[in-house]
Amino acid sequence: MPGNPLLKREASSSNNTSGKNGMDNGAWPEADVLKHALYEYAAERLPLERRLGRLKDEHGLQIGTQSIFEVLTVPDT
Repeated sequence: MPGNPLLKREASSSNNTSGKNGMDNGAWPEADVLKHALYEYAAERLPLERRLGRLKDEHGLQIGTQSIFEVLTVPDT
């Protein structure tokens, strides 16, 4: 389980250094797998709510719309 790719950025001064916010978002797939899925949903012209539903159904990941945009801005490694 690779973990949340959004937490692999620069160090944070947040009090929440573990990145856990009290909500179980599910298991995060690799960032490239997640990006590929999101680009595929965009190519299918799915509305955001349907994209979120597909992420949950296909990858077991439950995130909000803001997280989708943040995932797409994570640099490739």
